[in-house]
This record gives sequence, C-alpha cells and structure tokens, in this order.
Amino acid sequence: MTEDSSQELALTSDMETGLEEFDQTDMVIPRLQILHKEGRFRDTLTNEEFAPLERAILLGLVKQRILWHSTVDDGDLPMCKSPDHNTGYPNVDEDTKKDKRFPWDLSGFKQSDFSGDQPQLPCEGCKLKEWETHPDGKKPYCAEVYQLPLMYAPNEDSDLWIPAIVAFSKTGLKTLRNYLSGFQRRQAPLFSAVTRVELELNKRGGNIFSTPKFTKVDDIPQADWREHSLNFSSMKAFLQRPPREFEDEGGPAPSDNTARPPEQPSQQAAPPPEEPASTETPPAEDKNKLPF
Repeated sequence: MTEDSSQELALTSDMETGLEEFDQTDMVIPRLQILHKEGRFRDTLTNEEFAPLERAILLGLVKQRILWHSTVDDGDLPMCKSPDHNTGYPNVDEDTKKDKRFPWDLSGFKQSDFSGDQPQLPCEGCKLKEWETHPDGKKPYCAEVYQLPLMYAPNEDSDLWIPAIVAFSKTGLKTLRNYLSGFQRRQAPLFSAVTRVELELNKRGGNIFSTPKFTKVDDIPQADWREHSLNFSSMKAFLQRPPREFEDEGGPAPSDNTARPPEQPSQQAAPPPEEPASTETPPAEDKNKLPF
C-alpha cells in the first residue's frame, strides 16, 4: 500500500472529511465532449482527454431538439431548445440580437398566439424540424440531439464508475440507433451490458469528424439493474427540465457532411444529395448540476 492510499484510508475512516454536508444533490455531473478532429472525449469537469471509453454502462436515451442560427458567433445562444423532444422553448430574450432570436416567420407559428415571458411551442407543429428548412436548403433547421447518460470506468481495471452525459447528433445517431436496436429486439434494458465506446475519425470534403462505434463487452447482473434504472430516472428528469434561461449550451457540433433526408416510398428512389461542409463551431464545455 502506498503512503497516499494509507493517508486516504485514515482520513475517510477516522476523521471528518469536510464533505459531510455535500450530498448527491450538490454533485456536478460532467459532460463528455466529443473532440471531433482528435477522435477523443474530454471530461468537461476535469478537462481530462481520453479514448476510447473501455467500459461504460449506457443508462438510457433522452431525445432533445436544438435550433441554432445558420451562422454561429462566439457567445451565441440557441434560438430554441426542446429538452424533451416535444415542447420547444424559443429564445425571445430582448437582450439577444433580433436576427438570433427565434424565427417566428419560418416556424409556422405566430408569436401573438402565445403568451407569457417564455412561450412553449409544440414541436409537432413546427416547420423547422422538417427537411429543407435550413437556409442551405438541404436539411432540417432544428436538429435532433440524443443525450446519453452513462457511467464509465476511468480505466479497464477500475472498480470506480463515474457518471457523465454525452450527446450525439448527425451521423452519430445512425450507429447509436443500430446499437440500441439490438437491445430493443431482445427486450433487454440498455444498462444490461457493459459497452466499449470508440470514436472513429472520418474525412469528407476536407471536413474531419468522429463517429461512435459501440461494442458490447460484458453482461451486467440483473441484481444491479434496479440501481441503474434509478440513476437513469434521475438524470433523465434533470435533462428534461424546462430551461430557465439559455446558458451554457455550447455551440453546434461540427458538420459530418453526411446528413440525408428520409427516403421517399418509391420503387427506384434516387439517392439524396450529400450535405455540404459546414463552418459550425464545436461544442463548448457544459457543466451541469445534477440530482444524481
């Protein structure tokens, strides 16, 4: 046993640690930011970078939507965000530049039909989630985001599991959907397996981006499922809270140049055009307080 580990044991067993009044509601849960050009994850709480996630327990999926202006400048906030994929909270803040607020004229909604300082819009009736509504004419203006609460081990031999949240969008959604489909077919909870999460580098049209690869590496005993289910419920409730203000959202993920509209039901459907390279900025750090 090292001197440091002996001291740690002495502090936790024989003395007050100074953390007696720090409980789970005070914990800060990091985001695992994807560094697309490096093919690595960054822990936004410690700034540690690593790849891959050798052992992760994927707790569940939380679908969201987010609408960014087509030209994102430093300090910009989303024009709208839906934390539950169903209800959108448009940015109507008068301190935001008028052209960076929610585009009522493009959405199909009338601002006069909604009252209160923070309108709530039904995503189902919003035109901006439809294909070809983006100013480039080739994709939805409002993008889907899949938030994935998880627990990960900092190294392959560690017994410590660290909670975190990672977000996937664009081509990251395809591989994630494929992996989750296997659990759905088996009617098995997502947290019934330990998963290895890699980031594979891709290049198209001079644009470098990462796509995730998911591999099941082990089974998780059913005796542990309830704990993981409760953890997911807590994190899901946090992620789906209505936004009180548009802060700490980061920027949109870099374009992967591979977005495609859904195929039309025809016998010989022509392949849709590829999405052009984007100048979107990578996501910034996002530190969130979470009841976990």
